[in-house]
Amino acid sequence: MIEKRPIDRAFEEICELKILIRNQNKQMTNMEKIMIQIKNTLKELQDFKEKEVIEKEKLRQGWFY
Repeated sequence: MIEKRPIDRAFEEICELKILIRNQNKQMTNMEKIMIQIKNTLKELQDFKEKEVIEKEKLRQGWFY
């Protein structure tokens, strides 16, 4: 087997690093999407809970609408 020149080894390592970085960027993007979905879901739950509390308070006070 022919020994690789240092420049060839360096090029291969750079390629491997580029692949790792690309994969990490994809993972970060996916994590950001999941975080946004969680944030939106929590906001929806909070809004629902607030509306539920308001409705219960109105009923307790005898509001008719």
